[in-house]
Amino acid sequence: MKLVQVLSEAERELVKRCLDAAVNGPFFPDWEFHALLGNTRDEVRAILAAWPNASNEEQQRRVIINTLNNLLRYPHGEMEAWNRQIRSSEDDVAAILRKLTSLVEGIPGRSGAPATMQVATIVTQNAVF
Repeated sequence: MKLVQVLSEAERELVKRCLDAAVNGPFFPDWEFHALLGNTRDEVRAILAAWPNASNEEQQRRVIINTLNNLLRYPHGEMEAWNRQIRSSEDDVAAILRKLTSLVEGIPGRSGAPATMQVATIVTQNAVF
């Protein structure tokens, strides 16, 4: 299912602000960006530029889930920048993250595993260790 079909207009706008904050904000250092988000800054920038359209919907979903997850959990210490760039509460971002991760069960080849395992698979499948 396409993300644009499950997200409201307000949620799509919040995802866009989160992607922009990840790419252009102070939240993730360059040296750690790919390990955290599973893609380079330029690849995420391209997804942002195309949002809400996608040439690769699975990559788009993975990048968005990784972005929201890391904005919420990475110890960036940038709440002032959060308020300026994201302009929504952590609870609002977490609600979208929960909504998107609940869709993971519908991804071909991923059914049968517990939802938390499926999310971990998506979050880490492009990480470089």
